[in-house]
Amino acid sequence: MTAALTSLEIAGLIRDIALISFFVIGSIGLLVGLLLGLKFYRRTKNLMDRVDAGVDRVEAMVDSVDSTASTVRKTATSMNRGMRAGDFARSAFSSVLSRRGGDSDDSESK
Repeated sequence: MTAALTSLEIAGLIRDIALISFFVIGSIGLLVGLLLGLKFYRRTKNLMDRVDAGVDRVEAMVDSVDSTASTVRKTATSMNRGMRAGDFARSAFSSVLSRRGGDSDDSESK
């Protein structure tokens, strides 16, 4: 005794098989996507760590250059003031010697 299926039952079975296949393929696709996402995250995490370390090194270098520029600026200002003070002292010394009637080294070489 074989039981014959009606066309509605056959259509229902085909629909159930199609839905089960869709959900199984969708679940497999979701797992594959999740695994690829985790793998991509690990790689980008290492890359981002290296980029952050590089940015930290560049920031330290910029701070060092800024500090050096500040030091050079202060040194140049001090040297400029020293040169002005030396020039003033030389002219004052020359004027004192010329009032005394003494010979300076510059007048001997002329």
